[in-house]
Amino acid sequence: MIIEDAWKVLGIDPTKDENEIKTAYRTLVVKTNPEDDPEGFKMLREAYDMAMNSLNAPAESKADEDTKSIEKDEVDLYIDEADKIYRDLFSRIDEDKWREWLKAPIVNELDTADIVREKFLAYCMGHFEYPNKVWKLFDSVFNYRAEHASLAEVFPNDYLNFIDYQTENDSFIDYSKITRREEVSERLNDLGINLDIDSKPGIYEPETFDVPVDLYIKEISFMHGYIDRILRVRYSDYMTDDEKIESEEERKRQEEEAIDILKAMLNHIRTFDVISPIELAGFLRVFFFEDRFDDAIKLAESIIENRIFDSVGVYEYATAMFVLIETLNIQGKLTPEVLKRIDELADKQLEILSESIMTLQVKGQVKYYEKDYENASEYFIRALDINSRNSEAIMLLRRSSDSSIDYYNSLIAEGTITEEQKIELAWSYFRMEKVDDTLKTLDIITPNDGIFYGYNNLYGRCYYNKENYEKAYPYIVKWVEMIEAMDKKKQAGETLSKKDEERLTRMGFCYYMMASCAEKTGKTDEAIQFYKKCIDRTAETFNDINELMFYQESYGKLLLEKGDYQGAMEVWNSMIERTDHCIPAYVQRQKTAFEMRDAQLVIDDYYNITRDVPQYPEAYELAAKVFNIYNQSDDVEAVYKRAEEAGVVTDKLRLIKARNMLRKRNDEEALEIYKAIETSIDNDESDIKDEVEIVEIYADLANIYMNRKDESGRHTNLHDAEEYIKKGRQLDRDNKRLYWLETDIKEWQGEAAESVYEKMLELFPEDENVDYEYGEYFRRKKDIDRAIQYYNSCLQKNSSHRSVNNKLMDIYQNRYSNTEDREDYNKAVEYAGKQLENDEDDYYYVERALLYLDGYEFDKTFEDASRAIEKNPKNVYAHNARGLARLRAKRYKEALEYFNKAIEIMEKGETSNPYINAAKCCECLGEYEKGIHYLEICKREFDYNPTLVSTLARLNSMLRRYDIADEHYRENADYYTRKRKETNNTWYDLRILETMYRRAETKLLSGNYSAVERIIQEEINVFLRENGYLAVDTYLKPKGNERKRIAELFMDLADFFNYSRRYNKKAIHYYEEALKYWSMEDTNQKKGVLGILGVKKELPRPELNIDNKEDLEELSRLYMCLAYILCRSGDSAKCAEYANRSLECIIKGYGSIERYLDYPALRALRIRVISMDSYLRGDKKKAEELLHSLNDIDRCYHCHHGCCYEEFLFLARIYELDGDKELAIEYYKKAFQSSPDDAEVYQALKDLEK
Repeated sequence: MIIEDAWKVLGIDPTKDENEIKTAYRTLVVKTNPEDDPEGFKMLREAYDMAMNSLNAPAESKADEDTKSIEKDEVDLYIDEADKIYRDLFSRIDEDKWREWLKAPIVNELDTADIVREKFLAYCMGHFEYPNKVWKLFDSVFNYRAEHASLAEVFPNDYLNFIDYQTENDSFIDYSKITRREEVSERLNDLGINLDIDSKPGIYEPETFDVPVDLYIKEISFMHGYIDRILRVRYSDYMTDDEKIESEEERKRQEEEAIDILKAMLNHIRTFDVISPIELAGFLRVFFFEDRFDDAIKLAESIIENRIFDSVGVYEYATAMFVLIETLNIQGKLTPEVLKRIDELADKQLEILSESIMTLQVKGQVKYYEKDYENASEYFIRALDINSRNSEAIMLLRRSSDSSIDYYNSLIAEGTITEEQKIELAWSYFRMEKVDDTLKTLDIITPNDGIFYGYNNLYGRCYYNKENYEKAYPYIVKWVEMIEAMDKKKQAGETLSKKDEERLTRMGFCYYMMASCAEKTGKTDEAIQFYKKCIDRTAETFNDINELMFYQESYGKLLLEKGDYQGAMEVWNSMIERTDHCIPAYVQRQKTAFEMRDAQLVIDDYYNITRDVPQYPEAYELAAKVFNIYNQSDDVEAVYKRAEEAGVVTDKLRLIKARNMLRKRNDEEALEIYKAIETSIDNDESDIKDEVEIVEIYADLANIYMNRKDESGRHTNLHDAEEYIKKGRQLDRDNKRLYWLETDIKEWQGEAAESVYEKMLELFPEDENVDYEYGEYFRRKKDIDRAIQYYNSCLQKNSSHRSVNNKLMDIYQNRYSNTEDREDYNKAVEYAGKQLENDEDDYYYVERALLYLDGYEFDKTFEDASRAIEKNPKNVYAHNARGLARLRAKRYKEALEYFNKAIEIMEKGETSNPYINAAKCCECLGEYEKGIHYLEICKREFDYNPTLVSTLARLNSMLRRYDIADEHYRENADYYTRKRKETNNTWYDLRILETMYRRAETKLLSGNYSAVERIIQEEINVFLRENGYLAVDTYLKPKGNERKRIAELFMDLADFFNYSRRYNKKAIHYYEEALKYWSMEDTNQKKGVLGILGVKKELPRPELNIDNKEDLEELSRLYMCLAYILCRSGDSAKCAEYANRSLECIIKGYGSIERYLDYPALRALRIRVISMDSYLRGDKKKAEELLHSLNDIDRCYHCHHGCCYEEFLFLARIYELDGDKELAIEYYKKAFQSSPDDAEVYQALKDLEK
């Protein structure tokens, strides 16, 4: 064999890593049986030897010159030193080695301490097998436990919990007893002990660790799990019905397979050059399982006499005693002397470790073979108190009970049985779950003081198990009285008997039985009282955490059923705090959270549950329901996909998938699933049994058919929908949802639905939700007054309704934004306050905070947002609201801190608002680079946002990065063009043109005038021509709202030529075109005819036929712009006329100039219009006063300037019109300093400074 062949045999690439060679060999050697494949075994060994010898051979060639070594800093080199210690097991467990390593200055220096800690913690994620004393040493230096919370931001919480546990608890393995295998092998040879066992190749696949000896440690740590698996199969007759294996042939097959895996694992660990005494426990078990009794006895005696190791642990020692007495019993050699010796040795082991399950089993077996069944059972029960799932202890207890039944029945037959023995017989029957035999035995007992405790205990538990709770209750009450009397004596200092001391250890269970029996008999308050006692007592004394968890779960379920959700939630949180990955608590908490409408917690626990138990269906169902409620369709789909991957497919989950398809408008696919579910229900084959849910399915089917339409949009299957409504009403005649569907059918048929709602009010007169939904109906019909009427009717029935105050707040908040009437705002605030009185949730505090923001009450905004944060420190929207309050108040640096906090705590992809607002702060502060940084992160992490991209372009323009700005505007152009094609929505034309204007302005700012003209000629004009805007009446023939769209398009175009290019004639032309399309069609036609007849052309007056104040305000701005450019063109007469028209529009829409300026959100913007109109009408002084007031009033809601840019810009415009060149230049420069991306200001300065 040559070296190349050796690497092929080992299945690895050529390497100088000794550990890699050993790992490859160990992996293959357990799969190669020398008896079945002697040549293969020989070849493997030869390959291994050759590979190991190659480690000492000189390197044949240097590494390629192109290969560069990884540069390591001083911390990396320091971690390498730790790695050297770790790789040798005996140096690893030497506390002094680590203490010396930790003395290095790098551990404590300010600039390296945290880095060392984190890098070493990262190293330990793959190198974690240390003795407890070493973990403690690490913690004393690095403070892992004390700084768990901060480290959890970097490392998985499960990993940190693992470190906490390792630091606080002794290891199962006693590392000090691990020694070199060579030494132990010599002793075994001297003793004539042969550990050779045959194992099937390929049955065991070992894991791979960076340091191979870690695999050894893991395998011996988990070895008893392999043993327990064999025991569960071997003694399946003693297990629960679910665990029993009926076929003896199948039982033997499973046992042989489990033994083979244990043997293969043991053969694998023998390939390591270290050995722990624990390993011998595995060989003892194999010898016993395979009837190698002489080998088992020899090995057991050698362990007990410390002939192999100088000392062994309690587990190995007890295993040796246990196997010894079991083997001797089979051989018929178990003598009273042996039992006495083992009993004494077991006592010594219990002195070392009182809770050693194996030693307690040994004690129980000694008593069992001595026919002391009562004490045998006590030891087995003590073992089960420590671990109720221990298969061997369960088997031993049941076997002991079986034997005791035969023994005590023989005494009955002889007539020599005592009352005390009868109670023991009853206990034996009870342990074998033979309740009727237990009761028959109890019936023949005449209780005395010595057995009265067990007598009441057993009677109560038997009747409880037979679900005869009324009969059980008085016995359990007596049991409680007796155990509490014992406890009282102990508290008073009296010495109790050993048996009574044992009974007190089960006081928690006694209280549980009392609580559960009280619950079953309807005594809820008493049940709660005893559940609390049960939990408090068990928390002090438990050996098995599962016992405490069971009691807490039972108590929590009672509270949940009672409707005490907060109380139940406290129970679940207590369980989770006490135990990592506490699935029962997560399951119940998810249900409770759903009832409490805590959506986030429902989702959190969905992940908690499915992480450990992916086959649990209800976790998926509740999560999907929550996502459905919040219309998060993609998340619902993700839940179903995870369920499918976990193999969980039920009608309930299929129903979730179907409903999600409906949400995504995949109605036909959803219908197919619904029809299959319907068939399953009709055939009684579905897991959906609840009639309420079945009615919901019929309602869903009705809904699908209702939504079917033909190409013209006409509903085609309303009759089918009505049939499913009828089918649903066969199960629930007065089902509310079916009535809602009926209202939809009526509306779609063009009929009023009021009669259906009135019927519902008749059927459900006390149900405030009917009034609420009736209000919703009128709100959908835009009949806001009647909506308010029924919302208020809802409040009369239930002033604490969870939503209606919030709806009324919305109505009045929207009214305020439309009417600008402060009374509407005050009503909105009133209803927001009532909503918080009903539900003081952080969400509603944020809602009111944002309402206050609309009302420009910034201190109140900040206060409510702060309250929301007190309730939920991780409420991103609350931190964002605090930032907005400070931003609007011009406290930019403070605002930025709050936006940064929102970004810091938010879940990935939660909301883009804090990033955008932080960028706005930076812009106000003149920190454009920083603002770009926020926006670029936001752009990467969130869906495309054209407003954000436009802001990125603007900020880059401010930094004179004109090419980058141009790229961003092109991105938006592509986005709007794509949307225009997808939707055929012509409003996108305005946005497409806007990107062209901005690109032209960017070129202007860069001084590239030829590029500006190219964009105008080759892009703007081409787009206008190709889309019919240069001959609107010929090609587009607009009517109605389409005329308004074209008017706005021409207005934007005129603004571009007016302000950015100062092309007066073009601007005037397009303003006039805009005004033409604001007019009604007939007015426009009339003006055209007059023009043809030679009558003097007169611009239309569209405001005479418009009453909507928003439209009037837009017309006012159009007139102002037109007046401004006419003034700049020297036409002062027309200028004054249009300035007057501008003011007339405002007065018509708002009643007065004062009222127009009273709305704080737009006050600054409106002042600029009034100031310019005032100037153009000849009142320069008023114009100046108004503009100078701008910097002292609240900023506009959308403002992104640090100071009022509009003040500088409009003063500059006025001074330029007034001919005051010096002042005009001064204010244009101030404007440009505030907004260096403004092409208008740039061009004005160019023109004025010529």
